[in-house]
Amino acid sequence: MTVRTNPPGAMVYVDRKPIGLSPASTNYVYYGTRNFEIVRDGYRTERFLRRFNPPWYAIPPLDFVSESLWPFEKRDERIIDVQLTPTPSVSNDALIASGEQLRLQAGQGVAVPPPPPAVNNLPIVPLGP
Repeated sequence: MTVRTNPPGAMVYVDRKPIGLSPASTNYVYYGTRNFEIVRDGYRTERFLRRFNPPWYAIPPLDFVSESLWPFEKRDERIIDVQLTPTPSVSNDALIASGEQLRLQAGQGVAVPPPPPAVNNLPIVPLGP
């Protein structure tokens, strides 16, 4: 399978394993649902599932004939095209204002929940003889 992105150069993960920078290709043995994650600085991370159904020659009992008796090479190439969306840029003033607002909320206990009450019901076991 080959994963192509626009713009190219994004890191591609398939089933949480890195396969390289796009356009990236990898082989696969089993069909089914794959988990894709495409990451690039300045762009939104794309996460999606894609199901790969087997071709006719990989369905039992036809797979026995196609793998054992068919004299020609079979290739099942899958191409996944992904359009990356740029993340909106945030001005420094807006970022500082957001941080100040969070600091105010934390000081009032709004943004940060209070810590859980300390429960110390565990017995103390001495170590050694």
